[in-house]
Amino acid sequence: AAETHNLGHHRWLPRSMGRVVDVLEAACAKIVDGNVDILDEKFMMNLFSVFRLEMVEFDEFLTFKFEKQKRKDAGKSSEKMLLFAKLQDELFHPKLDTNKETDKYARQFGVV
Repeated sequence: AAETHNLGHHRWLPRSMGRVVDVLEAACAKIVDGNVDILDEKFMMNLFSVFRLEMVEFDEFLTFKFEKQKRKDAGKSSEKMLLFAKLQDELFHPKLDTNKETDKYARQFGVV
């Protein structure tokens, strides 16, 4: 939303954010109806793929965040890493015992 004013050449205006809400609402309906698992990585990571196709800037932003931007992990070594990619991996393929234990709850709470 913060860059909406820079996307007018894509005919993307502040009111276009309603489309994002519509996409999110449709995705939530699929989860609630049981047609999709909330921990389905492909589904969740492609929720906004239509916008990636429409706006190269959005695609570049997500590519940067998940594939290029390296940052230090808080409280860890000074080594820089792809934190968004690490987060995605841990969300969908938990390695930490704490996260493995919460996997069943995430699936349970993902159903309304």
